[in-house]
Amino acid sequence: MTNLQKIIILSTAFSISLLSVRAFDINKTLKQTEMQLSHMSEDVDLLKQKIEDLEYQKTLVGTDEYIEKIAREKLGLIKEGDIIFKER
Repeated sequence: MTNLQKIIILSTAFSISLLSVRAFDINKTLKQTEMQLSHMSEDVDLLKQKIEDLEYQKTLVGTDEYIEKIAREKLGLIKEGDIIFKER
């Protein structure tokens, strides 16, 4: 085997080693990115549900029933004819 052939074989082996290390790094980065994407997808689903809940609440806020409920719960208002119980 000539020196040129040895150099070519060593260069090829070195190149393959470098490519293997780089491929490993790329694979690791890909797995991390896929994990981040999965978490972000879960976050998006949660946010979509939250938006849906808020849209529903938005429809309730303007109703007389909602206003009365809040007035009773938060402000302690009563209607005519209500029976009031006091704690001792």
